[in-house]
Amino acid sequence: GPLSGIGQLARIDVDTGAVSPIVEDLGMLSAVNLDSNGQIYAVDWSDGNLWRVDPDSGAAELVTKLEPSLDNLAIGPDDAIYVSQPARSAIISIDPASGVQRDVVPGSMSLPGGLAVTMNQGRETLVVADDYAYRWVDTENGSLSATVKLGDFSYPGSATDVALNDRVLVFTDVVRSRVFMVDRGNYQTVHKWKDIEAPYGVLLTDNDEPIIADFASGQIIRLSTVDKKSREILASELSGPVGIAWASPDALYVTEALAGRVQRINLSDDSKRVISDGLNQPEGLAILADGRLVVVEVGAQRVIAVDPETGAIEVLATGLPIGQFVPHTPAPVHVPSGITLGENGVLYVTSDRAHSIMRLVPDS
Repeated sequence: GPLSGIGQLARIDVDTGAVSPIVEDLGMLSAVNLDSNGQIYAVDWSDGNLWRVDPDSGAAELVTKLEPSLDNLAIGPDDAIYVSQPARSAIISIDPASGVQRDVVPGSMSLPGGLAVTMNQGRETLVVADDYAYRWVDTENGSLSATVKLGDFSYPGSATDVALNDRVLVFTDVVRSRVFMVDRGNYQTVHKWKDIEAPYGVLLTDNDEPIIADFASGQIIRLSTVDKKSREILASELSGPVGIAWASPDALYVTEALAGRVQRINLSDDSKRVISDGLNQPEGLAILADGRLVVVEVGAQRVIAVDPETGAIEVLATGLPIGQFVPHTPAPVHVPSGITLGENGVLYVTSDRAHSIMRLVPDS
């Protein structure tokens, strides 16, 4: 079996428990299997290597290199090799003789949550918080790229929601109860905040300080880039806050998934006004050009527009593949369905069930 922490393949005597190394220095091994001839195949999680190892001599041969991360490995009756790629939600088949790869289950992203729109090299681009990393998505051709190694388990690693400006990116990570900030100039992590119970939605102030929605505590919290332990509570007594958006320089809109409502919060005194209630698990939130709010109502699998003055609702899309159960995340939200406004009134919505991004185009 693989001893991933030390990059070894080892033989274990089931009677005595004795461990005998077969080969070393193969990287972060995640799975191993045998073909019909007794040859060992192993995959490296972080570097994407598929190895073939002679069980007697320990000689290792690189069969091919795949896009990491690589998780599991199976071998068919014809000795075809199948490898799972969790960062893409994909399964790949590899011919062991030639190393030729083909998609068995095509994929692109793992578990997209929040997203934001920006310009990158003169092109409209989405930054998407994903379970294994954050991704850049070209809105014109749909191509994906990453500025981090998808197999890494460190910062900036997995992400739940994102906010950005010209200087920095800031991400929440609800699984690990953390928030981190990345410099857009060199993509290095410059700030980290830990021990935040369940951070979901995030905004940035003019001086690059994150404001987050803590689902577990029911609070809106400002973090400090100077004192990492500082937690300024801007609003409290919320019921499962998820999405946040600026209403004005001193006020926010917030969705409350557990209460089924959207509220406007004055940050100076924590006063609140209900914009819309009776909703079924509202999560992602954005502002249209006409001032209306767009809300991803996950429990109803739809996107709605809400007038912030009257509360009037217009249904924009229904039957959306959203609302996936995800272990080790707060129920019922799990990973929030994100929404953002792009050029020409186009809305982009993440689908955790289809591992994709949907485009909602307004009627001309």
